[in-house]
Amino acid sequence: CCGPWLHAMESNDGHHKVVCEGTLEKKGGWDGQTFQTRYFVIRNRKLYHYRTRDDAYNRQKCRGVINMDDARVTSDSEVTFEIQHTINNLNKTLVIRAQ
Repeated sequence: CCGPWLHAMESNDGHHKVVCEGTLEKKGGWDGQTFQTRYFVIRNRKLYHYRTRDDAYNRQKCRGVINMDDARVTSDSEVTFEIQHTINNLNKTLVIRAQ
């Protein structure tokens, strides 16, 4: 799913519904925790992540929403988000890797 997943992420039409397994890793300003096996759905230039595949398909129990406009594709299976924290001005890095 890696290649099509990232190509779908770059699309602007907002019609993609891609469920993909991957890892969500937070660095810098967070505690560096890595979440194994998340499921991602791209919808309207936003990436939604869920705990289970059923949740992703049924759009239930969303764990988080990431704006795709902050994304930088670093490889064919990895997307990096640089997020500026508004309170303490920390640069946070969010890395999503497809599996």
